[in-house]
Order: sequence, then C-alpha cells, then structure tokens
Amino acid sequence: MKSNLLALMIVMAGVAHCADPNRQLFAQVGAYNETGQGGVTAVQVGGGAEYMLFSRAGVFSEFNYIPAANAASGGSAVSGNVMLAGAGVRIYANPHGKIVRVYVPVIGGIAHATASRRSVLSGDNFSVSANGTYFGTGVGTEIGSRRFGARPEVRYFRELVKGGKDGNAITAMCGFYFRF
Repeated sequence: MKSNLLALMIVMAGVAHCADPNRQLFAQVGAYNETGQGGVTAVQVGGGAEYMLFSRAGVFSEFNYIPAANAASGGSAVSGNVMLAGAGVRIYANPHGKIVRVYVPVIGGIAHATASRRSVLSGDNFSVSANGTYFGTGVGTEIGSRRFGARPEVRYFRELVKGGKDGNAITAMCGFYFRF
C-alpha cells in the first residue's frame, strides 16, 4: 500500500513538472468528519497537481493525510491515521469568471488507515490497519486570479473498507492553488 502511495506521489510530481501552462499545484487543509466507523473528527492536510484539459474540466491527483487520533484515556494511549490517495475531475460551472469560479469535484482513490492502543499500565500494544477505496463528490469555489488564489471546498465520501465496516465521510477544506 505504501509503495502505491509513493508511486502516485511520483506521478503527481511528474504531471506538474512536464505539463504545459494548464498545469496547477495545490495545497489544502481542512476538517475530516467520519461517520459509521467510529466517528472520527480530525484535521486533514494534503496537496496535489491538476491539469486543465479544457476550460470547463481539469483532471487532478491528490494525497491527503489525516492524523485521526492521538489521545490518552483510561490508562491507554491511542493513536492512528488515515491516508487517502486519489484522482478525479473538476467540472467548472463558470470557467471564465474573473474572480469566482464554481466547480464540482468527482474523486475516487485508495485509502489506508492504522490505529494502535498502548496500555500505560501493562505496556501491551494492540495495532490494526485496513485498506480500502473511496469515491465521492462535492462543491467548491476558486476565489482569485487565474494564476493563484484560495479554493474552499466541501466533499462527501463513501468509504469501502476491505474486511471492515464501510462508512461515510464529509470534509470541509480550504486550499491554495498556483497555476504555472
């Protein structure tokens, strides 16, 4: 799984470096709220690259990291994280807007989650990890010039976990983009 994530990151860098002036890099941070799998709410950070196919649509790949838990409770220390690596398309409703451009992202990808619990009293450790896929959609807005600006966005995900419990997630992010 980690080698797949590394390969996707290398491809993203290659797309950003080799593409023509329609290329874009972006970074994003936001809130991740998962329901149906333990109810995780955490910060999400990530970034990626986008290539504009034409004025109304761009394809993108991205990587997001979610430190899902890091707490001490009842004599135990709990920690975990979720990594999402995906690709999708952004469809722009008003691609020629001077300052504000509304879009709909459609995305899918792979997910990897880990969690561990360490007993402070006995020193025993328990770890679990799961792989899966996700897909989703949302709505976002680019605010700024054609070259750089902010990108607030809300997404809904359906997460399919291999051998585990499927769930839903909602993210609210604000990103920053830069077009070459």
